[in-house]
Amino acid sequence: MAIHGQQEKTTLGIAEEYHLLFEERGVKTKFIQLTEINGTKALLVASCADCYPAIYRYRPEESDDLGKNVFSAMGIYILRYDDKSYVAVLPVLGEETSYAFSNYYSTDKTNIQSMDKAKIEAYANKIF
Repeated sequence: MAIHGQQEKTTLGIAEEYHLLFEERGVKTKFIQLTEINGTKALLVASCADCYPAIYRYRPEESDDLGKNVFSAMGIYILRYDDKSYVAVLPVLGEETSYAFSNYYSTDKTNIQSMDKAKIEAYANKIF
């Protein structure tokens, strides 16, 4: 399945439905797909299967340094948490451990129940 707006099917994975810890603009799930755009790895995040996705570019240097896949766009970082989950954070400029936005996305609903904002931010603080 290709998320709406893509020119062709991707080779790196299909869009999967992720459950959100916190609703975003009334949405409780998002579709996330790892893909490649013009030779660059990217993470597509869409509110629905027919919605245009936000495109988060892969950050190879940060990913190598941190040992986790790191993607970013518009100041928001999406960090691989485990093989079923991502953490999304928007750091406050000039404040190392403060976030204007944070959320947790997982394909496993039971993971959602055991996560909270403090755990998200503690994880992000370890990474940054």
